[in-house]
Amino acid sequence: MNEHSIKDKLTKIQSLALRGEAGEQENAIALMERLMKEYDLSPEDLTDTKHLNVIRFPIADEFERRLLMQIYGKVVNTDKIQSKVKEGYLFVLLTRFQEEQMKDLFRIYSKAWQEESNMFFSAFIQKNELYPDLAPAPDNEDDYESLTKLVNMMRSVKKVNNPQRKNLLAKPLSKSL
Repeated sequence: MNEHSIKDKLTKIQSLALRGEAGEQENAIALMERLMKEYDLSPEDLTDTKHLNVIRFPIADEFERRLLMQIYGKVVNTDKIQSKVKEGYLFVLLTRFQEEQMKDLFRIYSKAWQEESNMFFSAFIQKNELYPDLAPAPDNEDDYESLTKLVNMMRSVKKVNNPQRKNLLAKPLSKSL
């Protein structure tokens, strides 16, 4: 959820808490408190869109910088990104609410990217046959699901044209190493 939709949702819940029936008011207040705690917000944060802070995000590599920049654009809803990278950190201007959103989204998407890139690496290895001849067969249903995903991903991987591979397979191995 982006900042505007969460604020809109909390504003609607707040109005229900103020004007609803007794049971509705109690439920709305409880829901509002839970959401504000989940997003680490105060009532002032819902109305504060002008108070920006310089926020520092550690970045380990170019991928993390690029991912954070994409998330920043989504959270702030802009394609004009104002940032600075210095000594392994990305510095951006955000409200406290936006900072929490960026942290949550980065955690979610960096984990998903890691899983997908691991699967892509496996697909690349399989497509280019970079494994021993005696590879083990899958043991259980989860392995077959992963294997199906791997095969589907392999279809989109371009096979590397490696002329040395043909030469290596054609030459007999020397007995004196």
